[in-house]
Amino acid sequence: LCGEKLRNIASSVAMLNGLAQVVVRADDTYEEVYHNQLVRSDRLSTQPDELDWNAFVQEARQTGPLFLEGKESLRDAVANMHRLIRRAPDHLRSMMYWFRRQETEDATWYLEKVLTLVQAVHKSMEAAADKFSRVDVAVSGMARDARENEEHLESKVLRLEGEARALE
Repeated sequence: LCGEKLRNIASSVAMLNGLAQVVVRADDTYEEVYHNQLVRSDRLSTQPDELDWNAFVQEARQTGPLFLEGKESLRDAVANMHRLIRRAPDHLRSMMYWFRRQETEDATWYLEKVLTLVQAVHKSMEAAADKFSRVDVAVSGMARDARENEEHLESKVLRLEGEARALE
C-alpha cells in the first residue's frame, strides 16, 4: 500500500511540472486574448460592423473575471500539489510506523492527512475546470454568433459584387 502511494506521489511530481506549465500558458492566453485581441474599434463609430465588433468585445470581456478565477484555481492546485508532494512522504512514513506498532488509530490519522492534501488538489482542479468550462461555453456561443454574422455578411458581399458586375 505504501509503495503504491509513493509511486503515485512520484507520478504527481511529474504532473506538477505539466500543471505549472498550464498555468503559464493560461497567463499568456489571458494576456493575448483579453489585452491584445479583444480591443474595441472606434467607440464613436456608427458603422454596423464596428458596432457589432464592439458589442462582441464587450460581451467577451465579461468572461475575463471568470477566466481569472480559473487561473487562480489552477495556481491553488499547483500550491496544493506542492504541499502534497512535500508533506505526504513524512505522513506516509509515520503511518507505516504506527501500522507496524499496530496502532491503527494513529496510522489512520496520518493517512487522513494525506487524503486531505489529495482532496485539496482535487477540489482546486475541479474549481478550475468549472470556471474554464463556463468561459468555454460563453465563448462558443459568441463564436457561433460570429460565424452566423460572417456567413450573412459574405452572402451580402457576394450579392453586392454580383450587382456591381451587372451594372458594369
